[in-house]
Amino acid sequence: MDIEPIDSQFRKIKRKFDEDPKDWHVLSDVDARGNKDLFINQHADLWQIKTKPLSPFTGIAKSCHVRNLDEDIQREIHARGFEGDKFLFSLIVPQQRDEALIATGIESFTNSKSQKLKEMMNDKNKNMEKDLADDVEKTFEKNHAQRRNMFM
Repeated sequence: MDIEPIDSQFRKIKRKFDEDPKDWHVLSDVDARGNKDLFINQHADLWQIKTKPLSPFTGIAKSCHVRNLDEDIQREIHARGFEGDKFLFSLIVPQQRDEALIATGIESFTNSKSQKLKEMMNDKNKNMEKDLADDVEKTFEKNHAQRRNMFM
């Protein structure tokens, strides 16, 4: 499982969406560290995007792509994807100097219910959740070391 910066991963998601814009689902929650998890799913593809907020408008985000989901995980995504509180989401992902990809839609926020999905994914890809969270924290500490203990 490769963890990538969100800009390169989001280009791949956008290409896939342009090819087939039907049956996309977005599920989100907040992990124990306060980072937002966004799960984007279409058919047998699942992307997890973990974002550490820097302000209400910016954050550090990393993502990973899970391929070939088995039927159990697929059923869980669809069952969880229609439950929970509905929120509008939007992402603006910088690409190059003057370009950005913009994604907007409706997400289902299910904090406790996405835990089952994470456990099932972790069974398939050991330590994926931990590795993704650690990568976000490492990037945050590298780029914003002065903000680490800003609030007591």
